[in-house]
Amino acid sequence: MNPKTRTVLGQFVKRAALLNEASYLSALKDMTVVLWPPQFDGPTREQLEVFVTRLRFFIQNNEPTSLQMVSKLLSDDLGIRRELLAEVEDVRKVLNDAAQTHPPIRRTSADDPIPPTWGEIMDTFIYGDIAHSTKSRRFEVWSRHEASLVLFNVQLSRILSVYAVAIGHLGEVFAAELSQPEQHSRDTLVLVS
Repeated sequence: MNPKTRTVLGQFVKRAALLNEASYLSALKDMTVVLWPPQFDGPTREQLEVFVTRLRFFIQNNEPTSLQMVSKLLSDDLGIRRELLAEVEDVRKVLNDAAQTHPPIRRTSADDPIPPTWGEIMDTFIYGDIAHSTKSRRFEVWSRHEASLVLFNVQLSRILSVYAVAIGHLGEVFAAELSQPEQHSRDTLVLVS
């Protein structure tokens, strides 16, 4: 494993631990939901924002610890076990498949007639309300109907939980990998003077 890979995986492990220590995840355990009158008693806005700030290190491809960038880094490093790369690719596939799936309860409206996938729900909250405003129109449509917003908050909590589990798993895998003694090539370089 080259030094850059070792450094990035070390950063991934630390950030994965921080993500999974977020109070957002603890608050989900006590979450209550009522659709009428609409009520979502779950993580606070502050807890969600802290969690998303930590999650962005894994989902935004301008970060070296993003799942896509880690996959590329491992692909380019000839000194890593191919099983490690396969594990990362398996996790990425599971997350991509989950993001492209529709939740069991689908919500549409005249202003938003196509039901969103898990990934679209996550993106709408992150990039339409929390971190940016690129998807704010869709979030505004959802916000007009309180029961829908409660339902989307529940769906958001579920997909974020899936991401937290997957990233936590990879953090454990990388920590175990980093704790292994370095395997050196059996080939030796002979210098001839």
